Amino acid sequence: MLKKNSEIVLRKVGDFYFLIDPRKSYNSDTEDIFQTNEIGAAIWNILSVAHEIDGIHKVLIGMLNEDVDDGMSEEIREDISEFVEQLKLCSFVTEV
Repeated sequence: MLKKNSEIVLRKVGDFYFLIDPRKSYNSDTEDIFQTNEIGAAIWNILSVAHEIDGIHKVLIGMLNEDVDDGMSEEIREDISEFVEQLKLCSFVTEV
């Protein structure tokens, strides 16, 4: 089961999305700000209601305004898994 770090916030600046830990000062180059796109922001938001890759996948597919064939569906599932792994590396998501 995936769980979002409750301290992390999503912010949109222009056309860009950022996941930020507001407890950090971000005054030095050593602090990382996690930049993502609209799909990454959607996945972040979906993590509030879906706590497994399959659930995230199902919600995200439902949000798309196009038909998704099996090949595209599997590619989307792999992209979600990779994104979640990146979030885990940043301690933005944990597996419980």
